[in-house]
Amino acid sequence: MKIAYGDFLQSHGQPVRAVEVYREASREDPASVEAAMRLADLLLSDGGEEATAEARQILARAREEAPDHPDLLVTEARLLLREDRAEPALRNL
Repeated sequence: MKIAYGDFLQSHGQPVRAVEVYREASREDPASVEAAMRLADLLLSDGGEEATAEARQILARAREEAPDHPDLLVTEARLLLREDRAEPALRNL
């Protein structure tokens, strides 16, 4: 339910609040790949170094839960491209 609420907030121009909700969802269910992926995706949209570092950690934990999740692989590829690491990004796709 929280993930849906975070999606609603994000689609209604409230990304900061959506990040908070996705964090809550991740704390409540640490194995939730969906919450982790959405949180990481929003953090990557932020573009800051701190947000990118947090997204990297979140994605690493999520990959342990679902190493072949397609949306997770795409989000990780975005991170790798942001870091100018095109070759590993392409392997994800």
